[in-house]
Amino acid sequence: RGVATRPGEHVALHFFEPRYKILIRRAWEGNRSFLCTQCQPRDGDTGLLVTVSSARFLSDGRANIEGSGVRRVKLGKVWVEEGTGGLYYAKVPQGLLDKEIPATGQAQERGRSSRSQVIGPQITHALTAAIQSGAPAYNRGRADLCAQTYARVAGELLEQDLSRAVAHRLRSALEESRAAGQDWDTAAWALRHAFDDILENRVG
Repeated sequence: RGVATRPGEHVALHFFEPRYKILIRRAWEGNRSFLCTQCQPRDGDTGLLVTVSSARFLSDGRANIEGSGVRRVKLGKVWVEEGTGGLYYAKVPQGLLDKEIPATGQAQERGRSSRSQVIGPQITHALTAAIQSGAPAYNRGRADLCAQTYARVAGELLEQDLSRAVAHRLRSALEESRAAGQDWDTAAWALRHAFDDILENRVG
């Protein structure tokens, strides 16, 4: 709340509250968008649709994000999801996200194509598939399943012919994850950060 007021406005935020850590995880793994209002939202209020262009997650789930306001939206039914610590949801006009998000989706696909040329399409596919499987489990409160999924994929990749930098990053993350024991949150994030670093070509 209270961070962006109009379309075109740049947004730079640090999410640290539990409810907003849930919000950004879901937004980043989904359509990379969320609604921003200037006060506690109610049915019929107006909010600003914000698209997220970049997100850097910390080990405890906090995140630094950047994005921009896209358009003002009239909210439909508004409610708080149980178990989120006060995270609001709102219905929006049908087809809104389909009309507003394609440019982000196209840029994302171009970025993935470029990265795949650096680290190899098989690695890109394996890491992306792991995230698409593990992140929803994490968001449902099953950090254990998420961590186990990430660890399995990391182990499988380490059996392949990887570059020295990628292999080192995966091996270090896997060791950190295993050292966390049953602290599944730490175990999952240790590997997720490594996956993100590799996909964004931040190794070597």
